[in-house]
Amino acid sequence: MAVTFFGLNSAAGLKKLNDYLLDRSYITGSQASKDDLTVHAALSKPPSSEFVNVSRWYNHIAALFSAVFGEVSGVIIETRDAASTYTPSVAETRPQLTMMTMLISLAKSSSMLISLAK
Repeated sequence: MAVTFFGLNSAAGLKKLNDYLLDRSYITGSQASKDDLTVHAALSKPPSSEFVNVSRWYNHIAALFSAVFGEVSGVIIETRDAASTYTPSVAETRPQLTMMTMLISLAKSSSMLISLAK
């Protein structure tokens, strides 16, 4: 049975997640899964230390991601205006599907599902 969380960026939503994680290390199962990635991605910022269980889980999942993907300094995506003379190289025009892009894609689609469920 799927677990449903609403309003994860509100105090009420974090309280529900905090209660849920009281006796769990992961959202589902006994190891990190796409469910953890989905919920982690749905949080707009690290939770307040007021939510002890969520903070514990959030930091643990962040550490696992860091161990797998290394430290991330952030990404800035800018759009180029129509007058730009930039021409991508052949290598840049080929789609490259890496583990990170697959996880990000999964997180975005799952986050959209969480948003739609609100």
